Amino acid sequence: MNIKNILAVVLTVSLWLVASAAQAQTPGNTSLVNKATLTYAGNTGGIFAEVTVTVEVVGSPATLLDLGDIFRSENQSLAREYTITATNNGPDTYTIGATGAGDANTGNNTAPFTFNSKVDGTGVVLTNNIVLGASALAIGAAGGALEIVIPSDGDAGAGALGASSVNGLEAGDTVVIGTDAYVLGTVTDTGTGNITIALTQVGTATGLTGAVVPGASVFEVKNVYILNSDVGDRIDELVTAVVTVTTTLDGLLSAPTTPDTFLITIVRVTIKKYVRNVTASGGCTGTCTAVASSGVDYFAAGTPDAVVKANSGDTLQYLVRVNVPNEDGANLTVANITDILPPFTQYVGASTLLNNKAVASDPAGTPGTFPLAGAGLLIDDDTPVRTAGDVASGNVAKNAEVDIVYQVKLL
Repeated sequence: MNIKNILAVVLTVSLWLVASAAQAQTPGNTSLVNKATLTYAGNTGGIFAEVTVTVEVVGSPATLLDLGDIFRSENQSLAREYTITATNNGPDTYTIGATGAGDANTGNNTAPFTFNSKVDGTGVVLTNNIVLGASALAIGAAGGALEIVIPSDGDAGAGALGASSVNGLEAGDTVVIGTDAYVLGTVTDTGTGNITIALTQVGTATGLTGAVVPGASVFEVKNVYILNSDVGDRIDELVTAVVTVTTTLDGLLSAPTTPDTFLITIVRVTIKKYVRNVTASGGCTGTCTAVASSGVDYFAAGTPDAVVKANSGDTLQYLVRVNVPNEDGANLTVANITDILPPFTQYVGASTLLNNKAVASDPAGTPGTFPLAGAGLLIDDDTPVRTAGDVASGNVAKNAEVDIVYQVKLL
């Protein structure tokens, strides 16, 4: 081996040692007791002197991970999920918040965009700040063992660091050790010595397969959602509407985590209405632009350039069309259509079709019971396929077009 190769090996080993040392950190609140003993002729039992050092909790910005930019339809709610991971050597308390605003030049309203609540991964609304715990292994662990040994935080009494918590780590917390995630079992802190905690694996982890040497970090991980009940309206249909949101995470002990900024693109769901005269085979005069549904032409009538005329006794057929843009997250739930019959008309029973299929509770006969009156009619995009006569799901996915048709007869 030549000198150049020897240097390369030395540098590689040095970097590995630096990296390993950087992962090891003594847990906060750990008591370091150091005792010296003096023996001499006549006093073989010895005399002693000792000092105790208590390790402080050193703050370190937590990590804040999200899923990038998103889309929402007008007036939809937004639940934004973040994964927060501790990097301290002990517990820290964090506040999370998110604010944003639309830009007048992007077609969205300019009112402040605020998040009205935050919830944890179980869906419970958080009224307090977020506490993340952290510690480190007191001794190494066997690769297949599902338990850890960490030092006591010196507090076995009541309070935030009581007997059921060690440096903010409690039963049910999710932690990362090495490269794997685990859920902590029962935590009982005696106030001194080391504490053994059983683990439950998360995902494919079968044992402590990562960094399991003494000093390996045990970091709590928590999912938090920030909620907004209404993303707002579009102002200009022709211009993209964007809200810029900045999320902050501030630790009591540590410096603020780098803010996360993401964009919400607000998309407009459209509803349009068309008509045709069934008796007069369309009945449109003027500049008539037709739209087809199930092979039949309908017209956007009522403008000076396109008029559908009808006589007493004629049958009219209306088309209501809903379009959802082809954007992620713009799907609709509980989508519902209501309509009002024009005067001097009677609804033709069993004439309402949703995506060319009969709807529920629409018996034949004239006059019939108009399904779109009152509370209205649930709609869907026919995925999964709806059986004719069944109630629709109310779900309309992105890039979907929904057609509702019905007939009336002029008196």
